[in-house]
Amino acid sequence: MNYHSTDYDTVDYSTDQVSLLISLLVRFPEIGTVHYDPLDQVLRLVFLLKGVRSDNLKTFGKWFESHLAAFHTLKQEPVSTATLQFVDNGELDMLEIRRDLFSLSREEISLIIQLVSDFFSESLVREGSDVSEEDKEDQDAVIESMLSSGPLTGNERLTGFRESGRVLVFSIPKAGVSKS
Repeated sequence: MNYHSTDYDTVDYSTDQVSLLISLLVRFPEIGTVHYDPLDQVLRLVFLLKGVRSDNLKTFGKWFESHLAAFHTLKQEPVSTATLQFVDNGELDMLEIRRDLFSLSREEISLIIQLVSDFFSESLVREGSDVSEEDKEDQDAVIESMLSSGPLTGNERLTGFRESGRVLVFSIPKAGVSKS
């Protein structure tokens, strides 16, 4: 698999932001899209699901929230943003999980991925190839480093996704930010 990031002329973002999005997509083929918004320091993980009944989504929501609450109780960390949203698109549904970067850890991301994978199993659309154990460890180290290094800086909203075996990251200037 080839991994590329795409940027445009005068973008102003930290390479840490791009590295985080790329590492998440490389490490976790279960994630369909990753969005980062520097205004609220929130990461949005989007999962694609096919053939899921709406009552399963409600059950998952309660189950997911209870597991996440237990995780944060054990970690004794406050969470400012943790939301779950389902978008019905007919053939493919989207599950979006929003988390603030201040309290997000690599362990929690792994838990989120495991919970989504376990609950939706065959309905979860996985893109990309499986990652070797060595590559998993490398990507885990990058993710851990980016999340523990403090707030990410930059003036660009980023979206990362896979296309034709490549990981792409696009940037969108924040509203009101000039390119001068």
